[in-house]
Formats: sequence, C-alpha cells, structure tokens
Amino acid sequence: MSIELFSIQTLFCCIAYFFAGIVDSITGGGGIITLAAMLTAGIPVHYIIGTNQCAAWPQGAGGCAPDSRSSRQE
Repeated sequence: MSIELFSIQTLFCCIAYFFAGIVDSITGGGGIITLAAMLTAGIPVHYIIGTNQCAAWPQGAGGCAPDSRSSRQE
C-alpha cells in the first residue's frame, strides 16, 4: 500500500513534528502531538504506531545514557 501525502499535509506534519520536538525536549510527551498530526494527515494507524515507537526508543536510550555515565563516575 502506498501512502501519498500532498504538499500541504507534508508541511503541516513538518511543523507539527518541529513543535513536538520542542515540547518533548522540555517536558516530554511530544509523541502525542505527532500521533495527532499523522492522524490528521490521514496516515493509517498501524503506520503511525510503528513510526512513533521507532522514534521513541532511541530518545529513551539517549536520555538514559548521561545517567549511566554519571553513576559510573561516583
């Protein structure tokens, strides 16, 4: 199945992802914004969940890395 996004949908998603990244870096929970943006763009739900999970685990690993380094130094 092919997903085709029109340019206005692509622009909307890019703006939403940028805003979600800012929110996620400050407080967390930016994935909720990306989920809503992709649903609004008409992307099928199984693609949305997969995309969100593929983006979430490296963020979690990156957030844990500084903690593991600081605990080894003590």
